[in-house]
Amino acid sequence: MTARILYAWELGGNLGHIGQFIPLARRLKAGGAHVECALAYTGGVAALLEPEGLGWTQAPVFRGGKPKGINDPPLSYADILLLMGYADQKDLQGMVGAWRRLIELIGPTLILADHAPTAIIAARTLGKAVMLHGTGFYTPPDIAPTPGMRPWEPTPGPILAASEKRALATINNVLAAFGAAPLARISQLFEIAETALNTLPELDPYAPRRGGRYWGLPPSFAAAAFEWPPGEGPRIFGYLRAGIPAAEPALTALSQTRCRAFICCPDAPPAWRERFTAPHLTISTQPIDLSQAGREADAAILYAPHVTTAALLRQGVPMVLLPQNLEQGLVAHRVQALGAGFMVGPHGRFAQPAPALAALLASPDCRAKAKAFAERYAVVTPERVLENMATRALQLASA
Repeated sequence: MTARILYAWELGGNLGHIGQFIPLARRLKAGGAHVECALAYTGGVAALLEPEGLGWTQAPVFRGGKPKGINDPPLSYADILLLMGYADQKDLQGMVGAWRRLIELIGPTLILADHAPTAIIAARTLGKAVMLHGTGFYTPPDIAPTPGMRPWEPTPGPILAASEKRALATINNVLAAFGAAPLARISQLFEIAETALNTLPELDPYAPRRGGRYWGLPPSFAAAAFEWPPGEGPRIFGYLRAGIPAAEPALTALSQTRCRAFICCPDAPPAWRERFTAPHLTISTQPIDLSQAGREADAAILYAPHVTTAALLRQGVPMVLLPQNLEQGLVAHRVQALGAGFMVGPHGRFAQPAPALAALLASPDCRAKAKAFAERYAVVTPERVLENMATRALQLASA
């Protein structure tokens, strides 16, 4: 039987998810599998997936408005679900039905779920095997209610329980509509064929978690090499987004230092190249090779996406982090707690990028902590993680 694998990605944005999936897709195809993709975000994916011979389509996603009575910003994983269509049975049932139809059309023998809870529900109703492909943020530990996700601001138990109860009721009503057994708790949704996590304990927002299985950090998509600006100052790699309020203050700070800074910003407006012009500062909109950045950078300044942050930390790069949402905030909180960098924002050590960057460059302790992290996991190479993941996925898809 030919292994047919559907990569399902439902929640989240930008291309970090795809960048981490492409190396695994190559290995799966080399192992004889047919691979299709259902994607939450399709902007720019053709240039990445078509050269790989990967078919793709838009994933069913929630397009409704914000429901009433939901914690926003979310306080728990249950709140995230409620904000994404799980507050109303009609909304969730429609999405599950769409995922079921997509799964039936593609006919996968395995669903590789990357932040795709509704795809997992649909797979459950169809009896399809599921393997996770993602970080700990997407997978709450097996307790009820799903725990609070704001370590800097603990959430009272009754609030967490209310969110769990509401989301769980919607899930169970939809499961019943499709003739599937109910769940006792939301985390039971992740009792699937393979629940291993593509992260490390230090970056898991729920750590320490009972029964957590960490496979390590797989490689990211190897994009183009780049050249550092001329000069003799420290090399700073940046990964920013134009919509981040702290991005422009960060670029201003970098333009006024003697650092050699290479900034990757896929949505950088053309005016930035004039506004932040400096011989020691390069702003690029093209994907770049994170492995090179990790080998050569003395420090980094990022908006704290898990994949990029983990890839650089794995290579011992200390960093300044500018998180803009809950997932990024949890990553930044973990890095700061590790002592390998500073978080900028209400819950960070600094309110602005400039003093955070100055403190980082003056801190041998941050670099030492980042190097210690890299050395601790030196034997768990990205290639080894990739091979283990591919082997397990092919085994499940061929069962």
